[in-house]
Amino acid sequence: MQLRGKVRERTGLIAGVLRASTDSLERFHLSVERRGLAKPDTTAFAQVLPSAAQSACAKALNIRGPQSTITIGEGSGLMASVSSAWRRARRRDADQIVAAAVDVMAKHVTGGALADAACALVLCTAPTAVEVAGIGLAGPDQLDEAIAEAQQRWGSNEWPELFIEEQEPFAGMPATSSSFALAHAFALLRKGRAKSALVASKGATASTAIILTSNEVIHET
Repeated sequence: MQLRGKVRERTGLIAGVLRASTDSLERFHLSVERRGLAKPDTTAFAQVLPSAAQSACAKALNIRGPQSTITIGEGSGLMASVSSAWRRARRRDADQIVAAAVDVMAKHVTGGALADAACALVLCTAPTAVEVAGIGLAGPDQLDEAIAEAQQRWGSNEWPELFIEEQEPFAGMPATSSSFALAHAFALLRKGRAKSALVASKGATASTAIILTSNEVIHET
């Protein structure tokens, strides 16, 4: 799928990533050893930049709107969704924002991704069946504070009906596991399993939380 016409400029992209692939890093370092810093492998260099996955996604979908790359370690995917929701609510330079998350299998890296994985969600300014009702952001290992901020922004005294946690087999994916949990929450609310859901992630760099609400059931065939 590729976007066409004015929608290309009105679509944004925020990607949450963890690290470049070890293969790209090895190719880049090998080219420096063989050619020197003056003539490195430019293709490998482009692929080791934090924005490499975001650029590839934008090119594949023909996205020309505002773009950004975020990396906070574990939970980078949910942070991309939080940032997309924040931007969508406060700026008018995009009608929809793709919140993407990418994990690249890390060889010989403790705590690295177990496999290659990607997840993408589209947050629209137009009303939809499931809405982002509140977002929260706090410091490292401050999950309760992030959830409390999301709850305050939601403006409800009730606790969300569902608390969606990262599930297997995605729990071992640092960047994408939280995005898959958010996608699961969207799906459950669309099917009428609940009216509200909370997804949160506690990372070593930042803690994030999103509350979703639904007023409409989508009957899928």
